[in-house]
Amino acid sequence: MKTENTNIMVSVCMITYNHEDYISQAIEGVLMQKTNFLIELIIGEDCSTDKTREICIKYQQQYSDIIKLQLPETNKGMMRNFIENMQAAQGKYIAICEGDDYWIDPLKLQKQVDFLEANKEFGLCFTDVNALCQDTKIIEESVLKNSLTDTAISFENHLINKRYLAPCTWVFRSEMLNFFIQTEKPYLDGTFAMLLDVLKHGKIYFLRDATAVYRISAGTASRPNSDAAKYRYLKGIFEIQQEYIVKYDVDKKLADCIYADSYLKLLKYAIAQKDTEFIEEAEFFFGTVQSFTHLYTKEIELEKIRASKAYRLGKFLLKPYAWLRKRK
Repeated sequence: MKTENTNIMVSVCMITYNHEDYISQAIEGVLMQKTNFLIELIIGEDCSTDKTREICIKYQQQYSDIIKLQLPETNKGMMRNFIENMQAAQGKYIAICEGDDYWIDPLKLQKQVDFLEANKEFGLCFTDVNALCQDTKIIEESVLKNSLTDTAISFENHLINKRYLAPCTWVFRSEMLNFFIQTEKPYLDGTFAMLLDVLKHGKIYFLRDATAVYRISAGTASRPNSDAAKYRYLKGIFEIQQEYIVKYDVDKKLADCIYADSYLKLLKYAIAQKDTEFIEEAEFFFGTVQSFTHLYTKEIELEKIRASKAYRLGKFLLKPYAWLRKRK
C-alpha cells in the first residue's frame, strides 16, 4: 500500500477495457461526488482496442489533481488489472467502480465513509443498486432491497449462497487488502473471494440507498451467454469456495454441504462439456460421503437438499459414466 499522500481519504479504483461508450459516465459519476475529504480516481486502462484510452487521457489532463492513470503497454487481463489497480491506492478507504458502471448519488462516498468512520468493527459498506439491461435499456431499481432482509451478512451465508453484492457500490478499509488471496489463478469473479476475506476480518454493512447503476450485458464474465462459458464461470466460483474452505478451515458439515450443492448444480454442465476430470471428482465425492443428514442450516438459506435425495441424484447423474472407474 502506497502512502505518499496521507490526506487522501478514498481511492476510487476503476478498471476498464473497451468501454468507450460508457467510460465517460463512469468517470463523471466519481467527479460529481460531494465530500468533505480528498479522493483520488485510479483508472487501470487495459490496452483497449477502441477509444477508451484516449478518453481516459483527456479526462486525466483536465482533472490531473484527482485522476491517476495506469497505462500498461500490454493487456494484463481483468483480475491482474483489478488487483494492481487496488494496490496503487493511497486512501484510507477503497471504492470500486468498473468502467461500464456508474454512480448516481453525489453523496455516495460521504454516506459510506461517515458510517465506516463511526463503526470501526465494519470493514466494508455496500449499498443498493439499480440494474440497466443493455439489450432492452430497461432499468430495474433497487435490485437488492427484496433479496437482503438484514443489514449484516455472515461468512457462512456468503460462502454458500454466493450473492451478488454490487461491487460498484463498495467502500472498504484499505487494510483489508492485506487479507486478500494473492494468486495468479484466472478467477472470473475476484469480488466473491474479496468479500469472504472481509467477512473473516470484519463485518459488512448494507446501506439501503441505491447509489449506483450496473450494466447487465450478455457475454461478460459474470453474464455468460453460452453453456460452456456459464460452466467455466460457475466452476471458477466453486474453485474459490474450495480454496476458502481450506484457507479458513471451514467446518466439515458446512464444507460437505457446499460440495454437494456445487457438484449437483455443475454436473449437468460437466457432462455436456465432457469434463471427465470434474465428473470423476463428483463421483469420488458422492461415493465417499454416503449421507447428508448433517446438512448445515444455521444462518444459511439453502435450497433444501435432503440427504438421501442428494446422494441418489448424484449417483443417477453419474451412472452413465461408470466406465470411468474401469478405465484405470
